[in-house]
Amino acid sequence: DITVFGDVICRELNIKKRFVGEEPYCPVTNTYNETMNELLPKFGVELSVIKRKEIHGDIISASKVRKFIKEDEFEKIKEMVPQATYEFLLSEEAKPIIKKIKESESRH
Repeated sequence: DITVFGDVICRELNIKKRFVGEEPYCPVTNTYNETMNELLPKFGVELSVIKRKEIHGDIISASKVRKFIKEDEFEKIKEMVPQATYEFLLSEEAKPIIKKIKESESRH
């Protein structure tokens, strides 16, 4: 899919730079990022890896946010996500999503 992205999508849409997040936890995603870094320059596309935000020296991840949701630790989530996301998580609309997260055994 990197070849299709670089050869077709980037060419058609004149994309010259792709942004991805740093991935310190998932070896599969990290390998994908490394592969993009090798292949995209062949299509004239620069890969920019964005360092993850940290709180108290600890990297923020969606997995940690889901863990805190499962543990009803919403105050810990507050400093990890944008205000709009936090407000959504406290809303009625988010209740089915939160229920699904709490019932899931997957880390994703």
